[in-house]
Amino acid sequence: MTDKKAPPVTLRRRRLATQNSKWDVFWDDITGADGSQVDSYLVIAPRGRSTSNIGGVSILPVLPDGRVGLVRNYRHPLELDAWETPRGFLDPGEADTAAAALRELEEETGYTGERDKVISLGTFAQEPSTIAAMSALFAAPDCRTTGKAPDLSAPGLGEIRFFALDEALALADRGAIQDAATLLTLYRYARQRR
Repeated sequence: MTDKKAPPVTLRRRRLATQNSKWDVFWDDITGADGSQVDSYLVIAPRGRSTSNIGGVSILPVLPDGRVGLVRNYRHPLELDAWETPRGFLDPGEADTAAAALRELEEETGYTGERDKVISLGTFAQEPSTIAAMSALFAAPDCRTTGKAPDLSAPGLGEIRFFALDEALALADRGAIQDAATLLTLYRYARQRR
């Protein structure tokens, strides 16, 4: 039996500050191992989150000819037009992250892939000091159109465009892609291909 080390931070109190359909926002009062205290520490947690703290998914659609798909989105908080991979949240109780990624792919682009061909590209934590979740990253080779139009009803969502992998990497290298999930998904996929 091993001794379990006490966490370096103790939660004294948690208060729900606000919430919407996707996020809970908390104010946490915490104490460090040295006795230092922080009151009203901001914590943002997705409402749908797996037991392994996966709250979101990002998926890179790949056509049979090797081109990769990126969606042009407008991101209001930064007033930024951005190239991004299709992505979204897990629904409450959803455990199959690859299936969630394929759902997001179809909803946002009108393309689909086969579950048994989906490539896992690992996970990452975006701003782990504040966001209480990680994202699972995937590539979907041999994507094909469903023939249905994507759901672009959320403000800022745009159309999909396909790029040669080297073109997409060049976009990333010159800063035309800013989203961390997209960058990691793209670079990890490219590294795996080489």
